[in-house]
Parts: sequence; C-alpha cells; structure tokens
Amino acid sequence: MALLLGMPGHICSTEAEGELLQLALWWAVGGQSLQAKARVCFLLARHHVHLKQPKEALPFLERLLLLHSDSGALAASWPTDCSLLLADIYSRKCLPHMVASLQTQGSLASSLRSVDLVLRNATQPPGLPVQTSHYLRQALASLTPDMGQPLCSPLYASLAQLYSHHRCHGPAITFMTQAVEASAAAAVHAIMDCLVALAWLHALHGQSPVALDILQSVQDA
Repeated sequence: MALLLGMPGHICSTEAEGELLQLALWWAVGGQSLQAKARVCFLLARHHVHLKQPKEALPFLERLLLLHSDSGALAASWPTDCSLLLADIYSRKCLPHMVASLQTQGSLASSLRSVDLVLRNATQPPGLPVQTSHYLRQALASLTPDMGQPLCSPLYASLAQLYSHHRCHGPAITFMTQAVEASAAAAVHAIMDCLVALAWLHALHGQSPVALDILQSVQDA
C-alpha cells in the first residue's frame, strides 16, 4: 500500500483496490497525517471517477478540498479542476444551488466551464442567470494580451445581455460599448451586430436620439 500511495500515475481499476484504499484511509485518519489523508482521498476520488461512479467519488472530492484548505498550501490549478468536477456531480444530483455556490479561480477554460455548469442548472426563465456574471468577469480577467481582442467582445456582449435581461440598461450600455470597442480593435465583422444591440439598449434606456445616431452610422457603413 505504501508503494501504491507513492505511484502518482497508477489508477485503481478494480473494486479490490478500492477496498485497499479505504483501509489506507482508515490508517491515515488514525495516524493524523494530513498529507496521507489528502493523498488517499485523491486516489479514492480518482478511482471512483475512473469507474464512472460519481456518487461514490463525491465525499472524497469534498474532503480533499477541505484538506487542501486546512493545509494552507500554495495556490495550485488542481483545486479548480476538482471544484468543477464536484460541481458537475452536484448538477447530476439536481443540486443547482450547490453548483452556483462554488467559487472557482483559474484559467479562461475553467471560467467558461463554470458558466456552462450554471447555465445547465439554471432554474429561472430563459436568459443568463445572475451567477454567470462572476464567471464572465473572471474569464475577462484571465485573458492575456496574446489572446487578442476577439475573445473580449463576446464576453462583454454576454455581460451586456445579462444586465439588460435584468433591466439594468446603464451597465448594459457600458459593457456593450466595450464589446464594440473590442470588435473594432480586432477588426471583427460582428461589430455591426454589437452596434445594433447598443442602439437598442440606448432606446430601452430612454436615449432614442443616441440610438438613431448609432443606427445611422451602421446604415452609412
């Protein structure tokens, strides 16, 4: 078992190995070793995920994240992946409030995966749920200069759509203006769609003359 715990690439593929890991967890708990408990929880979670047993993996994923928090370890990328996997399992168990409560921090990909999880578990009427705002902002913050402006525009436009859906037209105009600017900087053809959407937001905000000026510029172009 000590050899198994020291083999990071080994994946348990039989129920018998799972039983051995359960025994190892019992020993780790008795020995009060934080690192040993975390290691065994990780192996048990991976074991059940590999066997497509998400329900059985759930308690070990939860415990693993708690142990990581208690250890005061340096920031790493794996807790984000662990949290997203946990959120996916919660969604399968019809616990959308648990999905929305997860605050992951990571890459653009993890932020967009978080948006996808929230959308798949949305219980409110059609439209972007409020919880997506955090992850969309997080996605924007994770963008690096080498990614360029094209990715900024749809993210800003999504935030504008979210605020408009909740009748917050002032912030929606700000975000859609940023979407237009990002599209222009990247020479993206979708700028016309953004301009029309911006005009509509101004109209909803009681600024019809501004909306007409924008539509006139679109027609001239």
